[in-house]
Amino acid sequence: TPVDVSLYTLAGVRDNLLTVDGFWPHRVGSFLVNKVYVDRAGVAERIRRWHKTALQEDDSFRQACEFGGFFEYYSKVLRARRRRDAEVLRYAAWEIFFMSCMNIALLNKRFYYNHTTMIEQVRGFEFVPEGFLENARNIFSRDLVRVAEAARSLTGINQKLAEKFGFEKKRLSSIRHLRIP
Repeated sequence: TPVDVSLYTLAGVRDNLLTVDGFWPHRVGSFLVNKVYVDRAGVAERIRRWHKTALQEDDSFRQACEFGGFFEYYSKVLRARRRRDAEVLRYAAWEIFFMSCMNIALLNKRFYYNHTTMIEQVRGFEFVPEGFLENARNIFSRDLVRVAEAARSLTGINQKLAEKFGFEKKRLSSIRHLRIP
């Protein structure tokens, strides 16, 4: 049976759980879902406690949301569509979907643990923006026009979320985030 092994120090686990950033939902999901089989040091209890502590920081979850990257990937979708480059179009659309899931998870202060079931996991969140589920499914359509439309819609949904929750004017972390469509 193939097994992926990731090694972390206890301090590294704590830092990953307590540092709320754009990838927090994915990192935390991997720590909370996996089992600790030999737990003489009470690691599982510490993980739950650090997770609970992180959830108390309301503003940090909204501040971790990103919007700038959506335009970068949507511009790639448009260019790929014009060039009829299915591979780039699908890749850029998937990135838009992935960033959407991250933002929705952050706004719900939730995590996910499996990339292949992200839509089902997000469906279980308390707050799911209208139109997200339908467009998320369409990202994986065989029809490239439908994929491009879904990418546009998800970008629009996230623009509305950014305006509503105040992360649309977040400073760019680096100049490479700036792209002109």
